[in-house]
Amino acid sequence: MVVELLLRLFNPIYFCSTVFQFRYDKDVGVTTRPNLNKSILTDHVIEALTNDIGSRNYLNKAELNSYKKLIFCVGDSYTEGIGGLTDQSYTFYLDLLLNNKSGIYEKNFAVVNLGLGGYGSIQSELTVLQYVRIFGRVPDAIIYFVANNDCGDDASYELGFFHRFVVLGSPYYNRITIMINELLENTQVWRRFKLLISPTVHKNFSPAESDEICSPENLSGLKALIKFARDNNIKLIISHTGYTGVGYDLFKSFAKENKIPFADYKPDVISISTANPRLPVFNSHSGGHYRSWVYYIVAGKFAEFFKDN
Repeated sequence: MVVELLLRLFNPIYFCSTVFQFRYDKDVGVTTRPNLNKSILTDHVIEALTNDIGSRNYLNKAELNSYKKLIFCVGDSYTEGIGGLTDQSYTFYLDLLLNNKSGIYEKNFAVVNLGLGGYGSIQSELTVLQYVRIFGRVPDAIIYFVANNDCGDDASYELGFFHRFVVLGSPYYNRITIMINELLENTQVWRRFKLLISPTVHKNFSPAESDEICSPENLSGLKALIKFARDNNIKLIISHTGYTGVGYDLFKSFAKENKIPFADYKPDVISISTANPRLPVFNSHSGGHYRSWVYYIVAGKFAEFFKDN
């Protein structure tokens, strides 16, 4: 107890997500639990909110299916919205930009947030296929917000790392182990123990962008998404989370060469930051990731591809 108290007071560490939101899935390894409405206070508020099908939406499946068109948003923690509240994600802003016109909200586009921290391209593509089955129809559009660490996350997935998470429903751990992991999650001693036995846990829950350069050609899930979209006449739009790195321009060029729409938010963010030098781009707490104004800009760039709809 004394050690725990001292660690909390003088040297606390935090993960930017919570194990309470996860459950085992045989296809993607780990996915979100449905019907969540949980908030955890660390040095910021971690909000885990899902609907009856596990997507990060306030509306349930039947309500989302009542919209005229369906948009699936896939990616990692930048799509999930880690570091902010549910209504500060780019997907939520995109919903407002597409549906709230002249003071009247119309159900035109259901923007379904299927992002999850640590997901790479393979899990993103598999998630799209899962939710096609759940909704009983293909989406009208897919948005994939690529991250530099997607190549590494794909490699981790192929090695079976995600299937070994200590989460609800896992066939690899008994119920007592899973309960202990959940009960002790917020203790400083347990967090250090988890980092000690598995350094990759910190990698997958950290908001930091990877320094690696992830090439589009190395993302098999992206290739599968492109084929799936073209085979089913689905609009596929991509962008990149790291606008300051070379990966951003690499994927922008890839999109142009392959005639894929690319949401280019970089000039806007740079212009706004230059005009407002004291305006933070990233959150200063352990959740990291972009401030909400950046996600608003990102959403606006994605929204431009739906003007004619």
